[in-house]
Amino acid sequence: MARKTVYVVPHTHWDHEWYFSEDDSASLLYEAVDEALTVLAKNETYRFTFDGQTSVIDDYLKLRPEQRERLTKAIQRKQLFVGPWYTQTDTLMVDTESIIRNLLIGTREAGRMGHCLQIGYLPDIFGQHAYLPAIFNGFGLKYSIFQRGVRTDQISEDLNFVWSAPNGDSVRANNLFFGYGPGKYLTAEKAYVTTSLLPLVKSLEAKNRHSDRLLLPAGGDQIFIRRTLPSIIDQLNRFQQDYRFVLADYERFMNDTWENDGARLNNRICGELIAGQKSRIHQSVRSQRIDVKMAAAGVEEKIYYQLEPLAVLAHHFGRYYPQAQIEAMLKRLLESEAHDSISGCNSDETNRTILERLRKAERMADDQINILEKQLVRGIVAPNTGNVVVFNLLPKAIVKVLRFVLFTRDPQIALTSEDGRTLPQTLIEQSYLSGGKQVEMTAQGEKEVELPGYYRSEILAEVALHGFGYSRYCIQKNQQAEKLRPSRSQSIENQYYRILVEDGQVKIINRQNRQKRTFFYFEDQPDAGDSYDFSPLKHNQPVHFSTAARVIRSGISELYQTMTVVHRIRVAPDLEGSRSADFDRWLMITTTIGLTHRSDVIHLEHRLVNAIKDHRVRVVFPNDNNGFSYADEGYCTIRRKNKDEALTDWKDKHYAEAPVSIYPFEHFVFTTDGSSSTGVIAHDLKEYQSTDQQLILTLFRSVGVLGKDNLAWRPGRASGINTKRVETPDAQMQGRLTFRYAYRWDDTANESRWFAATEHVQARQRSYQLQSLNTYEQRLERFELPQPDALNHLPAHINLLTLQENLYIAALKKLADRDGVLIRVFNPGVETALQRDVDVVRRLKLAEIAEPEAKRSIAAKDVATFEIRLREEG
Repeated sequence: MARKTVYVVPHTHWDHEWYFSEDDSASLLYEAVDEALTVLAKNETYRFTFDGQTSVIDDYLKLRPEQRERLTKAIQRKQLFVGPWYTQTDTLMVDTESIIRNLLIGTREAGRMGHCLQIGYLPDIFGQHAYLPAIFNGFGLKYSIFQRGVRTDQISEDLNFVWSAPNGDSVRANNLFFGYGPGKYLTAEKAYVTTSLLPLVKSLEAKNRHSDRLLLPAGGDQIFIRRTLPSIIDQLNRFQQDYRFVLADYERFMNDTWENDGARLNNRICGELIAGQKSRIHQSVRSQRIDVKMAAAGVEEKIYYQLEPLAVLAHHFGRYYPQAQIEAMLKRLLESEAHDSISGCNSDETNRTILERLRKAERMADDQINILEKQLVRGIVAPNTGNVVVFNLLPKAIVKVLRFVLFTRDPQIALTSEDGRTLPQTLIEQSYLSGGKQVEMTAQGEKEVELPGYYRSEILAEVALHGFGYSRYCIQKNQQAEKLRPSRSQSIENQYYRILVEDGQVKIINRQNRQKRTFFYFEDQPDAGDSYDFSPLKHNQPVHFSTAARVIRSGISELYQTMTVVHRIRVAPDLEGSRSADFDRWLMITTTIGLTHRSDVIHLEHRLVNAIKDHRVRVVFPNDNNGFSYADEGYCTIRRKNKDEALTDWKDKHYAEAPVSIYPFEHFVFTTDGSSSTGVIAHDLKEYQSTDQQLILTLFRSVGVLGKDNLAWRPGRASGINTKRVETPDAQMQGRLTFRYAYRWDDTANESRWFAATEHVQARQRSYQLQSLNTYEQRLERFELPQPDALNHLPAHINLLTLQENLYIAALKKLADRDGVLIRVFNPGVETALQRDVDVVRRLKLAEIAEPEAKRSIAAKDVATFEIRLREEG
């Protein structure tokens, strides 16, 4: 029998930050890359993989620019492998568009350096996104290697298999069954070879029944290249005859395996991979350090939904597109969405750095948006005309209630269309502001002049927008918008819902007169876990805020109704208090419920001051369902069981963690009873659980340590660093917390309606008032700003593109490396085609290179990218 070949792949798994800081990582990085370049220059047959990301190259060259030529040569010779990622991201905690941008930057930067690793390499992320095979295809990557998420029965025949996405696209994959470090301590010492190496390789052989090639990754976290590895492999081949060891790289292993053994590798695995059987998935890490998740989601929203389409609009008229600025803020975002960083399982020092990085990215986005809006509006309206411009950055016709912030001398104002029609609107808040003082230079010296005051008004107004572009509205003086009137009512209602508080419970009735005796309530439960996993305290039950609701205020108008409710209950102050049943603290949650005229979406905002430690807070929506939940992931919904059958005997089956049905979602999740559906829409909350009677949304977890041994749902060693206890008091999430999301009760179970509702809820519209009264509401208002010649004498209204209702927009931006407008659309329903009136230049791959066929059709559950020309319709 022929010997099987063991491909030893030296590599390092390089965390940008973790329990150590990014500065610690950078200090090691300079040493690691220098050492790698020295070793590779001396041995041209040596290959070393630098974790599949190019951000390490960015970081290295910032302080070692003189090494660029030497580094490029090593990459060109395929001795040092970087890419295809910019950073290794946890794909189930970010917007799918961020995954695409990560690969777009990573593949381009690696390509410019000479070569990009041609493998979707994911050695350590907590579960695999369902669309990764399709996304990898879009960048020309035909292989993937990853560790976590598969069940052992899925790979019982071979660790090599075909992995397909919901749209049918597939890659050839390999599962790192023993992780990315089984060869980390590889030596040729007899005791090690006999007792450790050969038993490990024999186990790999047993798991690869249809392939003659075995993969042995030889690396670990922040591991340096080993100078002696080639000689160790030579010694292994001399000392034993059972296997042939070769020094290799991941590309060689995958190419050799599939070229020689591919005909026998017929196993197929479909969709997302989130099983915690062999490797830990850490399902509840998605509610850990929710401040990071919320901050990252906010930056994503501003870049993808607002800044990029606004920049396309300005560029259409001839202004330059801020490509460099957008890429700089994207890199800050992607650094913060790297594995461990976005997970929140970090030291406090690291987490503060991540939050500050995200704040900088958001400030950059805000500044660019401010500049673009001001320059565009100056070209649209004349100064001091009292006009407001609404930008529709979604290329669809939409009727929506928007929030306007207006500054005027007069308190009595109303918004109208240009033909004088008063918009449906509600004045929800108004305040008088001092004009402050201005310093004037006189012949006698400086003189302070008191400026007259003015009013700041917040108005909700319903506008009808026709497509991608903008419309102009007027502020009429001496015409009073309807005010939100205080009410003593215990209920609010619109055409879709009536919500009331009765006997301490929040109740809801829909337009079919179906009633839920409890709309929602809160659950507080002690958390004996760590930064990776929630862990229930033995013999302790969660505390429910189910009959403690009290209305503290209500407001009504024709357009908008709101009610604020408080839930208050006694809880334990921390874990020790929970163990002793010492419930001597109050936890109070204030919820504002908002109903808008003609909208089937209920807006919810929860506010609390968290002074409790070691607990988890969730919102519970009681409902009966069909035993499944439906959450969006990428470009379709994923159906998941309420209960994993393995939960009854997971320990006997040696699961790495309990298969508790806690799941991720990207934008929405709903359940159905077969006829109607209920669920939530949220961009910055990432975790839910569904039971046969409840849909439960996690708001946050509060814990104070990075890792613990032997959790109730995760036996064995601590995750992360298990040699030192790392205290993380910041992760207790003390202080003020606010959570905003939307709820729907649809009278159908139509999945496409959930995508449509999500698109309607998203912040894809903005308003801007050209005024000089207030110069500090937006950061750059007080500074002088040049006006581009191209942005003068613009039309009062414009529509550049209106897409059909059954396609949904993932991106609208300029092409990365040339002029041209890119639109990315997806189709969660049946096969459809882009309408004929859209001027398509070419169809593109995700890598922004031309597809061989310029077809307009978009298959069910598929995504398509087009280069288009915008057409003006005034």
